[in-house]
Amino acid sequence: MFSDPIRLASPAWGLKRTEFVRESNYLGIIYLYLKGIVIFLFVNLGLKLFGSLIIFRKFGTKVNGLVLILLTVALLGIVTPLFFLQGGVGWNTIQFFFYASLSLGILLVLLLASLKKRLGQRATVIIMVFVWASFLPGFTDIVNIIYPAAITW
Repeated sequence: MFSDPIRLASPAWGLKRTEFVRESNYLGIIYLYLKGIVIFLFVNLGLKLFGSLIIFRKFGTKVNGLVLILLTVALLGIVTPLFFLQGGVGWNTIQFFFYASLSLGILLVLLLASLKKRLGQRATVIIMVFVWASFLPGFTDIVNIIYPAAITW
């Protein structure tokens, strides 16, 4: 992810990793990869990560079953590509991540709906605008990669 030219393209990360491996600095390697996971999650999920906060809302005496199912799907969708990496095309592994994105999106909507009474409609709309705006950088990057290749004229 860090050294691929169509992704982050950070030669400094590759040099740090090489140096940490050479020095057997395993804590440094763990730090680099955890940093990569955090960047990966934030870039791909954006503010949808806040959807997981719905678990802290009170739903009477028990947590809603739908919320637990969606959180489980989201967790499995994030963890599966990290533990079961395949060689070859990256889409073979990353396809599980779309389930996490969908589940966290639904959870974010449920969270905002439950907070609407406390925050008011105006604050909820402002939060949604920020959520949508957080997807623009990734959307424009994907359009720049895919759209020019689709144009053949």
